[in-house]
Amino acid sequence: MKQQSYFKYYHIGITLVLGLMLSLVSCSPEDGTDGVIGPQGEQGLQGEAGQQGPEGTENVTYSPWIVSDFPNPLTQEVTRFTIEAPDLTQGIMDNGIILVFGRDNGGVYQLPVYFSSSNGQIYTYAIDTPGALSIQVTLTLLAPVPALDSYRYVLIDEGAPDTTGKSAKLDYSKMTYSEIKTLFNIKD
Repeated sequence: MKQQSYFKYYHIGITLVLGLMLSLVSCSPEDGTDGVIGPQGEQGLQGEAGQQGPEGTENVTYSPWIVSDFPNPLTQEVTRFTIEAPDLTQGIMDNGIILVFGRDNGGVYQLPVYFSSSNGQIYTYAIDTPGALSIQVTLTLLAPVPALDSYRYVLIDEGAPDTTGKSAKLDYSKMTYSEIKTLFNIKD
């Protein structure tokens, strides 16, 4: 019984060694040659230049600076006025981003904004229906104070495909007016 087992393993071992030797000597690099690489083809003709594309902000609209309807100086605890915003659609109200800015000689401020040093002015905005937005100022101390003199809105339609590559989920509420203006190529 042991002799049969020995011959069985001997036969398998010899077969494996012969197979390995055959594979090593049967192939050589000289048996086949690689094909010759052909010459480079001619360069194609240059095409005509295409038309200048859009600025890439078709999903962003903005208003001109709108002069304030607030009395100046402010004397009432709460004062409100409405701005027509024809580009403000229900779609933007539901899925877009709405930014409102107010300005005076001291700078441009994104609403809501609170001025504690000038008798506590709180500027906010509200949107009740498409096509209009309301700006409100609340005085925390009843003393006459000057109001911001003009306002502008910026509407970003998040439902539209972004072709700028610029608005990849940025937090616009933390950006200054100057940053928003540069990002979306807004003209004063």
